[in-house]
Amino acid sequence: MPSNKLINVSVARVISIAAIAGAAALIGAAPSLADGESDDNPVCWLNTDDGSFACFDSYADFAEASGVAPTGAARGSASIEPYATYILAVFYEDAAYGGASYNITTSNSSLCSGFHYYGSSMPSGWNDRVSSFDAYGTCRVKIWADAGYSGSTYGPSTGASSMGSMNDQASSYQIYVP
Repeated sequence: MPSNKLINVSVARVISIAAIAGAAALIGAAPSLADGESDDNPVCWLNTDDGSFACFDSYADFAEASGVAPTGAARGSASIEPYATYILAVFYEDAAYGGASYNITTSNSSLCSGFHYYGSSMPSGWNDRVSSFDAYGTCRVKIWADAGYSGSTYGPSTGASSMGSMNDQASSYQIYVP
């Protein structure tokens, strides 16, 4: 991946997203948007630092809440200025990086170097929904069709505009440097 794909990522320890995703699932259904907001293409966010999960009506709202560079709204473009929050990977609802998105962030500027992020299950509302993804910095994503890292796999890869037969099949994932 070109270094300009770095959007913002940082973590000071290995974090198990499995526990974080599980905590998000215990909260119940995916957070709903405020009255009057459109949920056509919500932007969801998992903060690996504290395990919080939220969905927003727009990328601008996500960027403001997360501290991610607002210039990251255009896929594949990003500012390389220093920020406190970095994107590890983005899962998209539709092929060709379209539809709703699920952003996974950290505050560790080392990104995936020396760190693994795990999701033994997708958070509420995201199981069997992902059809494309991007990984940032040195990160790679591997997806499994079943929870608990079992079943068919896709990756590890820096991204995919379509996962072919794995479209709408993702139930668990890892983000790491192979």
